[in-house]
Amino acid sequence: MRTPRKGYVCFLVGLFVVFLISATYWTFVPLRRTCEAESQSKSNRSHIPRGSTISYIIHQKWDDYNIPTVFIQWVKSWRRHHPKWQYWFWTNDSGRRLVAKRYPQYLDMYDNYPSNIHRSDALRYFVMHEFGGVYADLDIESLKPIDPITARHHCLLSLETEAHGILLYSTPNGQVSNALLACRPKHPFYKFVIENLHRTAKTDVFSSTGPFMLQKRYDQYSAMGCYGRDFVQLAKPDDFMPSFDDQPVAIERLKLACQKITIEKDRKRICKRLRQQNYQNIFPPPTSYTDHKWVHTYTNQFRQKYGKSAEKLVDIRNLQINITDVKLQM
Repeated sequence: MRTPRKGYVCFLVGLFVVFLISATYWTFVPLRRTCEAESQSKSNRSHIPRGSTISYIIHQKWDDYNIPTVFIQWVKSWRRHHPKWQYWFWTNDSGRRLVAKRYPQYLDMYDNYPSNIHRSDALRYFVMHEFGGVYADLDIESLKPIDPITARHHCLLSLETEAHGILLYSTPNGQVSNALLACRPKHPFYKFVIENLHRTAKTDVFSSTGPFMLQKRYDQYSAMGCYGRDFVQLAKPDDFMPSFDDQPVAIERLKLACQKITIEKDRKRICKRLRQQNYQNIFPPPTSYTDHKWVHTYTNQFRQKYGKSAEKLVDIRNLQINITDVKLQM
């Protein structure tokens, strides 16, 4: 026969279980409702290609219109392979104007980020949510038209090369990158990312607005069950980022990782390939749409590696690449 005390304890345990189930339910349900609401919302469809949901827009960004000449060849590669796509170039001024006009509730947070790198990271999420399309850092080269893969998906995240994900970050399922993004406008994933930016605003750039933050938000979002038009597809590393970071510091980290004794097959396979290549990148495979050059403009290595082409500037508006005036889109 149960004593009253045991019965009371059982009641408390049962109440706690009910609380956990309810808390979990109400954590996940709002996002599911957000998925449905975002799917049904009417967004600007004028830039969406027939047969696809990802806008025919290429977005790139720099502090102003004067970009280092080292980027010219890679910028032109996007126009060469995507002549029918619009090319939108963002600056610090136009980026802030977008946040102020379309997302004013986040302007204070945006202005108070400790660096332009934070703001540049955050801006791409606002751009993806508002307009959709493809965002690419200036050090990403287009190797061929991206249409075949964007036509098959509603939202894509790029993964860094396996050497980074497995050897440097120990993420066997891959490390999400924010250097290349592709998505339809008003996708609930970027709404989720934006709504949670304040949670990491005071941490380092990688964890606050960069790839580590985006990885965390993707893991949370994918666990919440948004499917169909609201699903986020992870691209294969070779799709967009077949090359590894070949800066001296990164190479040393890769070598140290390969010196460790391991029984993991993937680590062994990657290290074997790196040694065969003498820790040098080879030409990307023919299946790759883009390649990341890992320029690191915020470090001294940028100037050391690229010399005058890192210091000499050119007005991107003089490159005859038919830039769309983003001011007219807001």
